[in-house]
Amino acid sequence: MGISRTPFREALRELAAEGFVMLSPNQGVVVRSVSAENIKEVLQIRSVLDGLAARLATYVITEEEIKELESYNKKMEKLASKKDVFAYSEVDIKFHKFIANICQNKRLIKIRKNISSQALRYRVSSLRIPGRLQKTIKKHLNIVEAIKAKDPKRADRMGREHSENALKNIINHIKIKVKDNT
Repeated sequence: MGISRTPFREALRELAAEGFVMLSPNQGVVVRSVSAENIKEVLQIRSVLDGLAARLATYVITEEEIKELESYNKKMEKLASKKDVFAYSEVDIKFHKFIANICQNKRLIKIRKNISSQALRYRVSSLRIPGRLQKTIKKHLNIVEAIKAKDPKRADRMGREHSENALKNIINHIKIKVKDNT
């Protein structure tokens, strides 16, 4: 690969720490499969972090940042109409990252970054579920409205509900795929 062993080993350790691979002394590196339980665990944690980030953002957000959040939603609406799931996913990531950065809690930002990298494994397949893009846009609008209204409890609830809804959709999608394959 044209790189020395040290950065390669460090990258493998990080992938193992994030749950993507398993380091086995006799087998080397084994890529972990995605299970419904893995998805559930990651999104449960993410829902709490997203709710907390939205709640904390209500205390410090500026008018300029609210406009930025609204522009992310407009971009997602355009991408949803084009059914461009990959571009939509990228803007969605930026939207949630922006809220986390607004909240100014450095530990939350770091933990959420780790959790979000794990959630990327199934983000795109979740967004391909029919009607999912439009539902996500509505959830984002609810989050922005709660933050804009400086309503920390509602912002927290909307942030959590958004991730919990994603979890339900992904789990249902997995169950449907399993039934189709039997």
